[in-house]
Amino acid sequence: MCGIIATSRKEKRQPWNATTLCTTSPTRPFDQARHVLLSEVGRVSQQDARQLLYDYMDGLWADITRAGERPAVGGKYQAIAAMRELTGVLRTIAFEAVYDAPE
Repeated sequence: MCGIIATSRKEKRQPWNATTLCTTSPTRPFDQARHVLLSEVGRVSQQDARQLLYDYMDGLWADITRAGERPAVGGKYQAIAAMRELTGVLRTIAFEAVYDAPE
């Protein structure tokens, strides 16, 4: 998922890195706190829903790539790239809430 996104010929920037974003996101503690309030069934439901959304975004990314586009280059698919990274972070937080939950 990571690489350099070229926003123009002269400008390059690093895209979001899901691992870094996941540990440094300002919303992470709030999302984690909400998961603590959920029942085990609620946490699993969140994980399932977030996985479905991630799979959809990742599939969309793959479709764009198969069509010969380069979604990681330029701003044309920037929103999809951001959603793909964000859903990856949300999926990770939910996974941790399910498998790292106190018993």
